[in-house]
Amino acid sequence: MDLSRTLGWFTSLYPVSLPFSDDSRQNLFAVSQQLQQTEPDGGVGYGALRFLADSALNDSPDAPVTFNYLGQYHDDALIQGFTPLRGGGTAQADDNPMASPLAINGQVVGGQLELVWEFASSVYDEQQIAHWCGRYRQALQALLALADAPREACADPALVTRLNRAGDLPVLWCPHPVTGRTTGYQALAASLEGQWQVRGLQSRSFLEPGWFDPSLNEMAERYYRTVRQQQPEGPYYLLGWSLGGALSMELAHRLEQAGETVAFVGLLDTYVPGHEVAEDQWSSPQAQQTLREHLGMLLTSASSMALDDCIARLRDSKPAQWPQNFAQWLATQPIEPAVADSAAQLLHAWAVEQHLRDLCWGYQLPTLQAPVHSWWASEPAGRARTLENGLAACVDFAHSDTVQADHLTIVREATFLQGLPDRLERSNAQQPLTEMPG
Repeated sequence: MDLSRTLGWFTSLYPVSLPFSDDSRQNLFAVSQQLQQTEPDGGVGYGALRFLADSALNDSPDAPVTFNYLGQYHDDALIQGFTPLRGGGTAQADDNPMASPLAINGQVVGGQLELVWEFASSVYDEQQIAHWCGRYRQALQALLALADAPREACADPALVTRLNRAGDLPVLWCPHPVTGRTTGYQALAASLEGQWQVRGLQSRSFLEPGWFDPSLNEMAERYYRTVRQQQPEGPYYLLGWSLGGALSMELAHRLEQAGETVAFVGLLDTYVPGHEVAEDQWSSPQAQQTLREHLGMLLTSASSMALDDCIARLRDSKPAQWPQNFAQWLATQPIEPAVADSAAQLLHAWAVEQHLRDLCWGYQLPTLQAPVHSWWASEPAGRARTLENGLAACVDFAHSDTVQADHLTIVREATFLQGLPDRLERSNAQQPLTEMPG
């Protein structure tokens, strides 16, 4: 393909049939899940199948609406390269053919969403489009109102991440570790491909700007209701790494209280209250220095004095306040918007982790009826036995192994990954298979 006379960029165009529900939150989740199915290849295969191959798509009809989201720009200067110059006539000819009768192009510039509606005058008139624009605005405002609605520990399907391909397979639930993200389970999910569905539970803080869970109990209750909504009946299989181990125990405890069968509880170098690593806590100089170094690697134009001032502002505030305090500090620095955005994302991840650590103070693990399968990291030496002894007051062990790894690498350690399917299958063989909704 000769691109020598092409200006601009290419994007993939693919059809999507969107679900609809009268419940705004459920509708938002269903649509986002539908769109996530195109993430592996961005829908790029559609054009090849429809136009370059002999397939059922050859004679498929064109979509009535084209939607194109151009992205988010944090400064007006970044959009200048995509703005037509003044003068020189219209941006496109009046008889320019459209890919569909209606096209909606969206982008965020300077914190404001802008939507441009283009339509074929041979199909629609301005009054129709103006009416639809008004309806669209109302729908957006209804979604925004969800953020201000009173919160309760209710099921939230948006928290569920499918870490491998689904099928008619039992589900292994994996709550997030202290980072709040479920990406650490990717190697585990890949190793169970074709044998188990692995579904993660991620922190709401990465889905809703400004959200920080008020308590560990409320967070666990929300996860419990989410799991019950997705899988109404047992048997249930749970595995958690780090703080995810404690959350798995919370889920198992609530399921047992509800009379459900918990067939498997796996704890991977799990968090045991009273055995926190001092240098990981924000009160330690080591943690503050580590964050300073991470920010310094991104904000190379920031002076040493400026970075010291940043850490001082964070030191005197709660992690939930960090994003706002950091934004105020960034506004005083001559930092490129794209770099500032990367630094803000890094800072947010730190804030979520330290907030979750704060929620753990004074926490006590629940007792369980189901015996647990535990794996402990061998490094640092002696810590595995200490944690195992601390956990023994709450649970009975089906087995307990020490793995040659540290806390960060145990979740992808080969011996653990090789042995996990057998332990899951032993538990599964004793239980009837529960059919899961797709």
